[in-house]
Amino acid sequence: MFRSLALTGTVLVLLPWMARFPQAGMLVWVWLSVMNPHQLVWGFAAGFGFSFWVGLVTLAAWLLSREPKLPTPGAVSALMILFTLWLVVAQLAALQPDFSFPYFDRSLRMLVLALLALALLTTKARLHALVWVYVLCIAFFSVKGGAFTLLTGGQYRVYGPDNSMIDDNNHLGLVMVSVVPLIHYLWQHSGQRWVRLGLMGTLVLTVLCVLGTYSRGAFIAGGVMLVMFWWRSRAKLQTAALALAAAVPAWFFMPQRYYERIASIGQAGEDTSFMDRVGMWELCWNIALGRPLTGAGPRGHYVQWIADHFMADPPVARAAHSVYFELLGSMGFPGLLLFLALCWASWRACAVVMRQCRDRPGLRWARDLAAMNQAGMAGFLVGGAALSMEFWPGVWLQFALAGALRAVVARHLAGQAAVARPAWRPRRVMATGA
Repeated sequence: MFRSLALTGTVLVLLPWMARFPQAGMLVWVWLSVMNPHQLVWGFAAGFGFSFWVGLVTLAAWLLSREPKLPTPGAVSALMILFTLWLVVAQLAALQPDFSFPYFDRSLRMLVLALLALALLTTKARLHALVWVYVLCIAFFSVKGGAFTLLTGGQYRVYGPDNSMIDDNNHLGLVMVSVVPLIHYLWQHSGQRWVRLGLMGTLVLTVLCVLGTYSRGAFIAGGVMLVMFWWRSRAKLQTAALALAAAVPAWFFMPQRYYERIASIGQAGEDTSFMDRVGMWELCWNIALGRPLTGAGPRGHYVQWIADHFMADPPVARAAHSVYFELLGSMGFPGLLLFLALCWASWRACAVVMRQCRDRPGLRWARDLAAMNQAGMAGFLVGGAALSMEFWPGVWLQFALAGALRAVVARHLAGQAAVARPAWRPRRVMATGA
């Protein structure tokens, strides 16, 4: 009961700020969507739709404010809007709309949040605030999970909070992988010594938490992320030393059965779990061939009669365990192509920022944020090939972060160019007497 009172009281105290400042409401909305604190309480607040009401207040405050009413112009915004519209089309054409609607509703709210972030992330301070809130939401679980792994010698698996998108150990591990570069970014650009020490401890415990999930997908994604993390860093030698200092002791800390679990990656063809995923991938492909424009509707391939209709010998209808096949089966080829195009646009936005800020000390923060955001996205998009996390809010916020960061840097550079450009002055014509 105390937790319910504390959560409800916190939201009510923040309500006037949300009504006055839409960017504050957006951050509270991120907190509720990513961390799901209503799933961590007992009593009247357990499962209550705080995020829905906070979203309504935030959207109303945004519409009544002087904040920009459209997302930041650019490829990321345009593709995200098109993807959102296509999700609506896929729901309208769903084979079993009553089943698809809850997934559609949840996904649509998340996309609205990402589009709102694209509209409100207009300054460096706001970008940093979003990164801090997102990192702290995940760090709440990664610090607990890393400490649990440390205290138990890695003998038990770490799971996420119940009834959330990261309750599964594989999902939790992948999210931790994607947030590690952002923790490093905050460590780079925090001035207070105690904050830097806290972030370093969080980084180490997050690595331990990833290992504690025993997730093979997170292990592969972590390897990709570390390569990108090193490649995109400014001080490659220092970064390599830091990564080794965190990863090597953690690796040798784990018990023998962890290594046996990781070694089984090479035996995927004999793994029943993996072969079940292959069966679902085939089902989603068949659905897309049969309904190429809209698929079966959001998560329609979870319905057994739909699976029976599109395959002669179908698997048991369940998750496709792949971001890409989930979208293919749910939204057809246009949905998948729009998502892939959005990934490319976000990646390119980060690359453009890194190139523009390379020799500008005053924009070093933007260069580092783009690099670490890119590394986090790389880990997620690789690991997501084997997990059903296509609508995880974190990756969509990272897309929004990429698009907004490019716009902030572009405005900064345009302002500098305007100041440096000499003002035009008409020549003074001297009159001469006869």
